[in-house]
Amino acid sequence: MHSFLFELGTEELPDNVIVPAIGSLETSLIKMLEANALPFASLNTFCTPRRLAILLHGLPHKQEDAEILKTGPAVSIAYTAEGELSPAGKGFLKKLGAGEEDSFIEHSPKGDFLAARFVQKGKETMELLRDWMPAAITQIPMPKKMIWQHPNLSFSRPIRWIVALWDKSVIELDFYGIKADRLSFGNRYLGRDTALIIKDASAYEATLRDAAVMPARESRKAMIAKQLDEIFNTQPYRVGEDERLLDTVCNLIEFPTAVVGEFEHKFLVLPEKIITSTISQNQKYFSVYDAAGNLANKFVFISNGDPAYSELIRSGNEKVVRARLEDAMWFYSEDCKRPLESYVSQLEDVVFQSQLGTLAAKTARLQKLCAHICESLALSPDARDRAERTALLCKADLVTLMLGEKEFTKLQGYMGKQYALASGEDHEVADGIYEHYMPRGSNDDLPQSLSGAICAVADKLDTVCGIIGIGMLPTGSADPFALRRAAGGVVQILAHRKWNIHPEALIGFALSVLREQVQLAPEAEDKIKKFF
Repeated sequence: MHSFLFELGTEELPDNVIVPAIGSLETSLIKMLEANALPFASLNTFCTPRRLAILLHGLPHKQEDAEILKTGPAVSIAYTAEGELSPAGKGFLKKLGAGEEDSFIEHSPKGDFLAARFVQKGKETMELLRDWMPAAITQIPMPKKMIWQHPNLSFSRPIRWIVALWDKSVIELDFYGIKADRLSFGNRYLGRDTALIIKDASAYEATLRDAAVMPARESRKAMIAKQLDEIFNTQPYRVGEDERLLDTVCNLIEFPTAVVGEFEHKFLVLPEKIITSTISQNQKYFSVYDAAGNLANKFVFISNGDPAYSELIRSGNEKVVRARLEDAMWFYSEDCKRPLESYVSQLEDVVFQSQLGTLAAKTARLQKLCAHICESLALSPDARDRAERTALLCKADLVTLMLGEKEFTKLQGYMGKQYALASGEDHEVADGIYEHYMPRGSNDDLPQSLSGAICAVADKLDTVCGIIGIGMLPTGSADPFALRRAAGGVVQILAHRKWNIHPEALIGFALSVLREQVQLAPEAEDKIKKFF
């Protein structure tokens, strides 16, 4: 039994590319082995920012020989009048790789046919693997590709080396000038970016570990998780759980070292999500909480560099965090100098959609829709006032410095809530501003406040009716305004709240409000109802 190693070495790949890429290679290889009836004992995959690799054990030297029996064309077509093989008969045998001595006449109730029986010699496994490698590389899915050194060679990042070993022997391969060898490379950031000789396919993982590379993704992830869990063993702090961030960080490093950093205590006056967004989303660091569950002025980052220089690395990371939080502090303090309502007039300058007008026009429609929903539900005047107030203010944060400068765009709604509270708005109105974007996805919560639920239905309904009304019905692959998610959100909220309002009545009213501002297609209502 034999072992096979394939490693594709690249410049650092984007984190969202790595897992789909190694999954593609694994699926492709298994399909090839199954199609060629090649068994194997085990398959291991490895992936880091700089490499995608597969190691197989227990492969046979070659395919088993197989007896082939194939039936071809009718005798009347396969032979000439002189009894010689016709071009059709010869073509049948040639396609099979059989000789005339392998042919015979097969008699059946349907007639007589030319047939062939022969033993097909099994191909060498190494030969099949050699053919598989270039095809598998080109089939790896990449959201964006770049071209370098050869016009037909494109990949997410430049390919720098290929390792292809059959036990201890190099499999000959030339992929657009990149020749397969037994040379891999170690950790770039630990000064070990020197050639590593992989003497044997089975020695792959051990050789890389000696060069400060943990190629097995799950082992690397487990090591990070363990370090995060133990880093504050003697202190009353804990690292915030964030599985998605853990996956991302695992795809960014080859040899992890957890390091604690700090920022000035004064920044803790900022709303929590501003800080965690800066730390987690922008910098890919982990937030830290004290024993009471409050956000601490600490963070943990995973270094890919030399642990001996952790203090220097920590200092650099702290400078970056400090600069971002200084920006956030300035944005927040400047934004809070004005009441949230004062930003509403600036929505006139922001286009929602070219045919549907500005965000100010959308806000006006939302107020009418909220009033209509309140009337349909026979709500009290106070409840109606809060819902309409929510509709008036729900988009105002989009023109504040915090969101307008594009630094913290994922905080839309959340910042609206914070600014509403700072402006002295009703707590339900503030909650409604945050919640009107819910549900943001299939696993998101539904709005908890009444104003939030009303405004969420109005906002999503206006978007769906407006976009489809101007003829932009989503296709199978394109839904740029997330209309399916919006329509699903409307239905979820109506069902959860058990409101006795028929969606068709809401659609009709939403279209009547839109037609006051926009020219809609005559068949819009039918299309929207079918869409819902």
